[in-house]
Amino acid sequence: ESSLLMTNSFIANNSADAHAGGLLNLGTVELTSCTVRDNYAAGHGGGIENFTGATLNMVGSVVAGNTGVGGGGIYNEGGGPSSATLDHCTITGNTSTTDGGGLFLSLLTTTSVTNTIIYGNLPEQITVVSGVVNVTYSDIQGGWTGEGNIDADPMFYDPSMDYRLTSSSPCIDAGDPASPLDPDETTTDM
Repeated sequence: ESSLLMTNSFIANNSADAHAGGLLNLGTVELTSCTVRDNYAAGHGGGIENFTGATLNMVGSVVAGNTGVGGGGIYNEGGGPSSATLDHCTITGNTSTTDGGGLFLSLLTTTSVTNTIIYGNLPEQITVVSGVVNVTYSDIQGGWTGEGNIDADPMFYDPSMDYRLTSSSPCIDAGDPASPLDPDETTTDM
């Protein structure tokens, strides 16, 4: 089983039949402080497709402006168990021509979302066909059941390109209190 760690990487402006930003198939991929943006797939996974036994761990990363059929942002499908963990991520402005503008989950998948903003995706934020999704301390447009979740405009500096939070954002100091504190010694932001 292979593994890949990507840090401070920018994956953008790609086109493909499927998984334009990247395909994960068997193995573990960690994306830390990465941006997957403005990719187009004629099939599944405009941004990322996580497939068949793969593990995706994303921390502090942005998936934005991607387009695909099913899972404009991230398409997480099993066929064999696959999993995804998203922590302190922003998934916004992605579009699917069918389901799961932000996230699409299907077939034996397990997805954990914490301290994450999933907002402004079309036609909806998260589609779960099958599998397990646990969402906590996150801002999900339209709401999502889970401890600490909110449904509020995250108030980005510029929703089309600058996803930093303004000082009046409801996501400031609203993350999981068990997470490490922010540099200003307050509760972590989403």
